[in-house]
Amino acid sequence: MSDDNLPDTEAESSRIRDVWIVLWSLFQLVVLMPLAVLGALALVLVPLALYAYFLYQGLGLIGTIAAIVLHISVLRLLTLFSRWYGRHRP
Repeated sequence: MSDDNLPDTEAESSRIRDVWIVLWSLFQLVVLMPLAVLGALALVLVPLALYAYFLYQGLGLIGTIAAIVLHISVLRLLTLFSRWYGRHRP
């Protein structure tokens, strides 16, 4: 095969590289990002589900609901207090 029939290798490799970059970006967007979101969601929800399950085993349904509401209320009060304390520090 003669050199006259070969395409411009630098321009062709640049186009191929650009196509691969676009394909890799699409792969990250379509496949890797949803997997990362599912993993992060699992890291958050699995401990919460185990917490609720063991509360349910020990306290029953009404006790579990009461304990979760109590914990959320305490966390909310701590958040409000930390914001108030942050503004009123000397």
